[in-house]
This record gives sequence, C-alpha cells and structure tokens, in this order.
Amino acid sequence: MNVENDLPDVTRGCSIWLEPEQLHYHPGSVARAWALWGPVMRRECGADIRGWLGYAVDPSGKILEADLVKSGNDLHKLAFFVGNEGLYQLVLENEAGVYSFMPGGRWEKGPLGQHPGAEGAVRHIQRARLPVPVGHHIHGQINGLNSEGLDIFCEEYRDYGLGDSITLRVNYNGRPLSGASVAATCHLYAGEGYPWHNRSGDDGAVVFKFFEKGHWMFTVTHTDSGLMQLGEYSKTILTSAFVVAGVR
Repeated sequence: MNVENDLPDVTRGCSIWLEPEQLHYHPGSVARAWALWGPVMRRECGADIRGWLGYAVDPSGKILEADLVKSGNDLHKLAFFVGNEGLYQLVLENEAGVYSFMPGGRWEKGPLGQHPGAEGAVRHIQRARLPVPVGHHIHGQINGLNSEGLDIFCEEYRDYGLGDSITLRVNYNGRPLSGASVAATCHLYAGEGYPWHNRSGDDGAVVFKFFEKGHWMFTVTHTDSGLMQLGEYSKTILTSAFVVAGVR
C-alpha cells in the first residue's frame, strides 16, 4: 500500500484561496474572483465545493450576498454586486470535513463513529479572504473581520510594489494570535513549498517585504484541541489564506 497516495487532500496541504479576475472594479458593476483549491497556490481538480460558502463585506463591514458558480472541475468563481467606491472583500469558507486516521497510515473521510478501529480523527476548517478595491487607488483598513475562527489580513491595504513592506496580522476568535506560523508564496513561484516563513509576534503581527511581482498569498494554520467532539474527532485544524493581488 502506498500510504502517501492515501493521504487526504487537506493533509497534503490543499486549501482554498481567491484570486481577482481583475485588479479593480467600478461602482455599479459585478466583481468576480477565482475560487481555487490546491496546495501552495497551485490549483487541483476535485474540490468538494458542497462545503464552500462565499460572501462579501462592504467598506463599512456589512455582509453582502455573493454567488459561487462552478466553472469546470478546478476553476470556480465567486461574484457579488458592488455599489459605491471603497474597499470591499470577498470571503470564502470551507467546511473541509473530518478525517479518521486508520492503522497502517491510511486515512478515511468521516468521524470516528464511522470507522471502527480508527486511531484518531481531525476536523478541518478553512477560510480565504481577498480585498476588492472599487475605484482607483483605493486604500484603507480591512473591516468586518470575523469574531470566530482564524483570520490573516493586512494592517493597511494599498497598492504595493517590489521592495515594499506590508504588515500582516493573525487573529483567532477576534484576538491577536502570537507565535502563529505564517507562510507566503507568489502565483509565479515555481519552486517547492513556500519560499517564505515567519511567526507572528505577541500582537499577532508579522512584517513581509515583497521580493517578486504578482499575486501573493499569505497563509496560516492553527490547531485547536479544544475544538473537539467526543467520539467524533479530537481536534480541529484551521487554515486561513489572504491574497494581495497585483504587486508591481
């Protein structure tokens, strides 16, 4: 048995993320983004989008409806109607499921109750966030952050260029998360794994300097053993991704 081939996608590092269809939008239009799935910002087929939920956030932090449309086996879209100018966001959430760890290194989808003899089980929850500027040269803070779950976001959104620094922050349940392992990659990066890693400080912040042009994805993973269900799974692994698009 090839144990590596039996690993579930989430264990291999697959997660959701968003990339913009265009770099800015105009009031009264429909904003669209690609809703993607795969490891290290490389899309794969076969995502189970039945667990995906998308919505938008307007500049004041109000939640707006967004439509998730399947487009092929590995490329989907999240879209919403924009009104006035300002900094909007698209958010995609994924209840990626519970996986049980079986003897011999094999994984099976489903909680412990479905798999007698399982050695353990883990629940996976994912979130992806994308700033959507409506208008030209839009800048500002990310509003309407979730009070529950894991979030990574930038302290200030603006146009970024090669060599610029950005301050990212990691929150868990609405509070700064210190010591979180943050990884970053660019959509043009062809190497193995993430080319950049760091940890958040006591205030949940980490500073990054752009060293390539393109779309950059920042991702963080946090394990919470308190989020468990007796007889079903023993912990929850949360993953959150944030994309800064169009670094020049």
